[in-house]
Amino acid sequence: MITGSSQEAYAVKQGIARERLVRVPDIQAGVATVTSGRADALVVGQFSIPNAEQKGVEGVVDKEAPMNGIAAAFRKEDIHFRDAFNEQLSLLRRDGNMQQLYFAKYRISNWDTLAKFTEASDIEPSCD
Repeated sequence: MITGSSQEAYAVKQGIARERLVRVPDIQAGVATVTSGRADALVVGQFSIPNAEQKGVEGVVDKEAPMNGIAAAFRKEDIHFRDAFNEQLSLLRRDGNMQQLYFAKYRISNWDTLAKFTEASDIEPSCD
């Protein structure tokens, strides 16, 4: 687990004893911990390790885990910039480029699940 990550908090919330978790400072250290045999797995976001197989690990998506998102943050007064950013993301979704990028670069095959989330509030209801 990356120290302080949302995955660490989720594991503890699910009842995994803190002393059973191997904590690492970053993804590279986590991959090294797994490939050296000091840990059985590294839990990170599904896009965190591009070309995982080339690094000696296998990426597996837990489709039962809660959806976790990352975000671009904008100042409240930058509504026009936020809206322009969101429009470009929508264009990438509509024309298929985002799906192609996810699969070509990251070998992510769960686009149908990801495509359902188009607004911040789809993941976190308190977000505008």
